[in-house]
Amino acid sequence: MGSRIYISFIKYNKLFDISVITIVNIYLWQIFLIGYIRYASILLVLCCIVYICILQKIKINNNLCYKILLSILVIVTIPSVIYNFGVVIKDTNSLSGFVNEYILNAKMIFKDRKTDKLEIDGILGAIGDDSLLPTMLNNGNKIYNLEEWVTITNDKTQNMYNEKIINKEIYLPVDKKTMDRKKDYLNRNNFHILDESELIGNYTFLSPTDKLYLLKVIKTDYN
Repeated sequence: MGSRIYISFIKYNKLFDISVITIVNIYLWQIFLIGYIRYASILLVLCCIVYICILQKIKINNNLCYKILLSILVIVTIPSVIYNFGVVIKDTNSLSGFVNEYILNAKMIFKDRKTDKLEIDGILGAIGDDSLLPTMLNNGNKIYNLEEWVTITNDKTQNMYNEKIINKEIYLPVDKKTMDRKKDYLNRNNFHILDESELIGNYTFLSPTDKLYLLKVIKTDYN
């Protein structure tokens, strides 16, 4: 009788199918790290949905199969949770820093997020994954990606890069947490920092524990 219930549970249960797909994909991602990290965000979203659905099923009929399924899902996701937790604590330097950062950000939910804009007449630049900063600060300015490996794909785009970037003064918004990494990129790619200043204003998208700076840079040659 028990085996019939188990077979029926597997055969006619769409939630079981989705749960298996989620578990297999999370397991494969943890082993092979397939693709860019942002691609795995769908797994986190799907996992949370499956968690909620399984808990609801357990609450309704207290089925043992659902409990087993939930246990497997928890075991599979534990490594990702621990790793993510460790990275966040490292970025905030301490457990208390992580908690405070979380609380400060939680307080901003449902609040007006209007932010100040940059009052400059010039081009804004972006390096790495920081396109959010120039986008949020943009006040009608053009925004160019300064990374050659992203921008230059053929002779035409190379000419465009030379025309728009070389010997042009560009303003690069940088937060304190990524300042060293951005400066290292600039130094290694023939960008010269002409000016550096801290931006003081109401930048509600910025973490309360972070600071915002504006670098004025120029690239004088291209290899």
